[in-house]
Amino acid sequence: MELIISCISKIPNVVWSAVIASLLTFLGVLWTNKGNEKRQAALLIHEENKFKFEQKISLKKDVFLEVAGSFANVLGIIPKLMNLNFTHEDINKLMGDHGAIVAKIYLPANEATVAEILN
Repeated sequence: MELIISCISKIPNVVWSAVIASLLTFLGVLWTNKGNEKRQAALLIHEENKFKFEQKISLKKDVFLEVAGSFANVLGIIPKLMNLNFTHEDINKLMGDHGAIVAKIYLPANEATVAEILN
């Protein structure tokens, strides 16, 4: 034991200061990395939520614009109904995929929106 203590006491103070400075630097790097890891995790969660929100809004926009266009086309049929030469087949041709387009509204809409559209 005395041999170890004598060896340690022979080490110059400059070396001890370098060892202590290195340990403090190492602890500072660990602390910084831990903080960066927390910030990165929070950023990833934020980006995920933002991406999901943007996807949801994009889906709503695409579906609602298509439904609005389909309703505009259907409303355009009403004045044509006054034409006596306008047949049932012509109506079906103009209506086209209106039912399928309106059915897409169930994807992004909530119950109140669907109820309003159906009314």
